[in-house]
This record gives sequence, C-alpha cells and structure tokens, in this order.
Amino acid sequence: YRVLMMSYGHSRPAPVKARPAPNVIISIVANFYGRTHLVDRGSTRGDTYRQQFEAWAKIVPSMLWRPNTGSPAGWQQGLPDLSVQQTIRDLKDVAKAHCEGIYIDSVWEHWATHGPQYYIMAQLAWNPDADAEAILHDYYHRAFGAAAGHVREYFESIEAARMAFTLKNGEAGVFSFPQLYNDALLNHSQNRLDRASAAVAGNEIHARRVAFIQTGLTYTRIQMENIRHMESYWNKKDDAIAARVRKNWETIEKLVADNPFAL
Repeated sequence: YRVLMMSYGHSRPAPVKARPAPNVIISIVANFYGRTHLVDRGSTRGDTYRQQFEAWAKIVPSMLWRPNTGSPAGWQQGLPDLSVQQTIRDLKDVAKAHCEGIYIDSVWEHWATHGPQYYIMAQLAWNPDADAEAILHDYYHRAFGAAAGHVREYFESIEAARMAFTLKNGEAGVFSFPQLYNDALLNHSQNRLDRASAAVAGNEIHARRVAFIQTGLTYTRIQMENIRHMESYWNKKDDAIAARVRKNWETIEKLVADNPFAL
C-alpha cells in the first residue's frame, strides 16, 4: 500500500534530516501557480513556495503538485487572471522533477476569461513534453479563425499587465484590482475585440466565439464598477451606491444566464 501526506502549513518546508519512506507520496502544496516569486508568509526563512517545492523534489520518492491558486488578480472572481507563459514553464518544470500527478485548487471554469489558460493546462498536464506554442496556435486558430491574431493579442496584453501587477503587488486583495483593470487596459482590450469581431463578421461560428470572449470583458468592466462602488460604500454606507451595485449584479446575472459556460 502507499500513504499520501500533504506538505501544507507548517510542514511546507522540506525536512532537514527525515526522509519519506519509499511507499509515501508527498502532496506538495507549493503555491507558486501563477506567482513564481510568492513568499510563504509562514516561512521563518522567507522561502518562496517555488523554493519549497524544489527542496522537496530532491528527497521524495513520489509526489503530487497540489497548489492553491489564490486570487492574485481575480482568479476566483472570474476576472482574466492569466499566467499562461508561467504556467507553461511551471508544468514542464514540475514534470521534469518526476511529479506523478497534479491537482490545482481551484479551477472555477470561467471559460470566457480563462479559456487559453485552461486549454494549455489540460494539454500539458496530459503531455508536458508537448510543444506549448503549437498548442496555443491550435487553440486560437481553430477556435477563432480569421480573428485568431486579434483574440490572442487581447489575452496576451491582459496577461502582460497582470504579470507586472502581481509581481509588484503579490496578494493585494480585491480592492486593488481596479489598478490593474483600469480604463486604459479595458479600452485597449475592447478595441482588440472589436477588431476580432470585424474579422469574422461573415462566419457565424467564429463570430459567436468572439462574442463569448466579449462576455468576459463586459463582466470585468462591470465588476470594476462594483469594486469601486463597494469600496466607497464600506467607507460610508449610501443607499444610492447600494442600488447601483444591485443593478450591476442584475446585469451580471443576465449575462451569465445568456452565456452559461462563460463564467
């Protein structure tokens, strides 16, 4: 038989002298998914989660990688918290460390905002030796046809902004998200989707898929309004602000009802 143990909480750091028995599988809760430089706040040495994973990888007979995602840029809220290129590197590195399995907590199925992220995760979890660029080319071109370049530019520009934001802010919290998803980024993103929509105007299937991605951007814009409103509301309760937030939630509920797989 085999025994599964989690390296979690105070057991995240690899042991100094003790070694797991040959039949022990260590499930390593090293939270560097989407945030390579994140430091474990419980570490007395200031180790990053990535360093903790690497330390365990040197001594375990068998392991799983079981990171928590957190929500550094709105992952849990359905915002486009993308880290595609880092995820590619991480999955390949984890595989090279002889990891036998992966369980990411949690993946919420926000397909309109995380589509390429989910696709690359699934493909590389199945075959970490696969060509990641070929996988992304397949995703964009088969899904969006003539709009592939515009949709890819849309997601990658958000990803670049997100990576810079999380490197600077770490786990900053919900009320910091409007700093990332500001009007400039949202407007540039909308321009890219407008070009994508125009590129597939004569193709019903591809046009519907671009519109599906648009659902995610529309949702993101509304959520930024809600976050700003609620920050003001918690500083000073105001019935008018509360009414605007409830109205926005009605819009979001309809958006999700009309596009049930989007968010």
